[in-house]
Amino acid sequence: MKIPSHRRILIVDDELQVLTFLDDLFRTEGWEVKTADSGSSGIDKLEQNRFDIVLTDLKMHGADGIEVLRAAKKLQADTEVIMMTGYGTVDNAIEAMRAGAFHYLAKPFKAEEVLHLVDKAYIQRQLKRENLYLKSESRSGHLLHSVVGTSAPIQEVIAAVQRLSDTETPVLLVGERGTGRSFFARILHFHSSRSSGLFVPVHCAGGGGETLEGDLFGYEAGAYEGAVLPRPGKLVMANHGTVFLSDIGEGGARDLETLPAKEKIRELFAPGTIRLPPLRERSEDIPLLLHHFLFEENRGRKKPLRGFSQTAVAALVAYPWPGNIRELKALVKTLSTRKKQGTVVDAADLPTEILYGRRGRKAEEAKKAASAETEIRDSIQELEKPMVLQALALAEWDKDRAAELLNIDVSALEELMRRNKIEQ
Repeated sequence: MKIPSHRRILIVDDELQVLTFLDDLFRTEGWEVKTADSGSSGIDKLEQNRFDIVLTDLKMHGADGIEVLRAAKKLQADTEVIMMTGYGTVDNAIEAMRAGAFHYLAKPFKAEEVLHLVDKAYIQRQLKRENLYLKSESRSGHLLHSVVGTSAPIQEVIAAVQRLSDTETPVLLVGERGTGRSFFARILHFHSSRSSGLFVPVHCAGGGGETLEGDLFGYEAGAYEGAVLPRPGKLVMANHGTVFLSDIGEGGARDLETLPAKEKIRELFAPGTIRLPPLRERSEDIPLLLHHFLFEENRGRKKPLRGFSQTAVAALVAYPWPGNIRELKALVKTLSTRKKQGTVVDAADLPTEILYGRRGRKAEEAKKAASAETEIRDSIQELEKPMVLQALALAEWDKDRAAELLNIDVSALEELMRRNKIEQ
């Protein structure tokens, strides 16, 4: 997990020497640091600011570390709290862990020890936050009924997810980029008995050798160049949850690049392999997907886009979608941003590569698409000219009024007039 630079920590201790040491240490590591020299002062700062981590002494005059812990969990439930404890109070620290503390740190400690423990707590917090978000979205976004489509290929995927989601069989999701591998990995997690645990993604692409191994299993300080501090592995973080290895075939291990190695991987996962079909194999789902993505984009709009014209839908269904669902979703987002609110997306609003094909398309693909593209262009021209003429006639050739009747901008109307050779 990439750790962002903006990390906030509250350090609470009534020993000035400890406060100064920890303040300097964490500022050097790029943390935003607040300090408090008493438990009550620490609680005040918790009421005023949000923190990722609270590092507090257990025994202090007045309010002790347990009270700081309780205040942190009450005010900021997702904040991780680490207890610092002196010799002879370890039993109290263990009690604090039962009350919700992440861990304890026995004094005196080394800089590497406290940095490692705080780093581990921060990673755990980030994973918990991500999973809380996923779980909050799971009813609508990460359950099987959220899968959009009625085609035979996507129904086969749904059946496979139902069959494999609650087994101990490792699952291999095979599909082109943009077909929803991460999406279906989360669905598998939330339909499994492991859904109460964490969903931990590990990105294998570009992470080779020691880096990928360290990400999975963790490492000790000095394990390789750049490993200054020890780091917990994501397999440990996942515990009884789910680990998602994305782009496993593009990891650093060279033997994965050979065909025999790929076949061995498929043999290993054979009982649990799910093939995600490219969008071109389930083109009948495109109208449903368009409606779904447009509905998502229309949320919060005073005048949402009214949909797609028949000619636009025909063009989108005929397009081969090399970027699959990801490309379709991105297009809907772009159109919803550029189009005037309250209007309909027409074929004229689509990129030329969708209407007329991508440059460099293979000859065979071009031949297959040629007849469909010709029909689309003919349909567009047949509908456009009479529609524009009718609007102009009703508006007594006032372009502003005609554009308003067509729910388009004047510049778009003028383009339609030029294209169809309509002179005023």
